[in-house]
Amino acid sequence: KAETPKVKTTSDSANAITENPKVVKDTSANSVQKFIIQVGAFSTLERAQNFVKENQPKIAYLLNITLRESDKSYVVRLHPFETREDAEKVRKSIWQIAPFKDAFIINPN
Repeated sequence: KAETPKVKTTSDSANAITENPKVVKDTSANSVQKFIIQVGAFSTLERAQNFVKENQPKIAYLLNITLRESDKSYVVRLHPFETREDAEKVRKSIWQIAPFKDAFIINPN
């Protein structure tokens, strides 16, 4: 029987893995120029966690939940990519999967 994959969340510890994703403040504006794929935004933490639990097994990239301070929403994103080209390749591949068809790239800088 296959083991359910655990969900990696953004945290102080680079290796933090948890079954109930922790939420962190949005610090993307402070980062060096990176490109982030956002796959969802939710009004409640519970909805964001449910999205991650249901859809994490469908992709090889870890989903992170971040609290966006500007509107107090919980956004689900993939880890940052160094180049837009790398982010575009991944976005193009996950667009083929229904829950990720609206994914888009943000550059917080």
